[in-house]
Amino acid sequence: MSEGFAKDSEERRRSFRLDDEVHFSYRLLKQDEEGSGELSPIAQLRELSQQGGHILAGIRKSDPEIAQYLALLDKKIEIIAQMEEKKRLGDETKPNLRINLSQHGLSFRQKKPLADGARLQIKLIFFPSLLSIECVGRVVYCNAQEDGSYKVGVEFDNIDERQQEALIRYMLEKQSALLRKERGRE
Repeated sequence: MSEGFAKDSEERRRSFRLDDEVHFSYRLLKQDEEGSGELSPIAQLRELSQQGGHILAGIRKSDPEIAQYLALLDKKIEIIAQMEEKKRLGDETKPNLRINLSQHGLSFRQKKPLADGARLQIKLIFFPSLLSIECVGRVVYCNAQEDGSYKVGVEFDNIDERQQEALIRYMLEKQSALLRKERGRE
């Protein structure tokens, strides 16, 4: 094993992980099939809002009323986008699986085993944001569990940089919400 791989594996184990209820689906890719990943329209919209954030901050300093109005328009667009996303997703608007997620991959349980090295076309939908990510992953382990299920670990093999950034933003927002919730209980 190369030293670079060992460092990379160690870094992945130390990266932030979170358990989450998502809508998860996959299909096995054929050996020569590439698979694809695309950023959902709602994720593209959020990316644009993120990019315009510093511009809005500048406007807020010089003209707070205009900045407030622009922020309201952004919220309206977000609401319309979520309504359209719900129509587009149809039956996929409810969680169907609990996963353990990091920016590098995920693990989940299922009834059927998957071969190590198998490549999967993955679709994840996060709630309540309806962020949808499609990417390719590679099975790195599939361990039989006492209850007869299998715990499958998948490393993202082909995830677009924009999708990975959207995933990281989602994870940070989720982590912040969890921390706020924990503080509220104390």
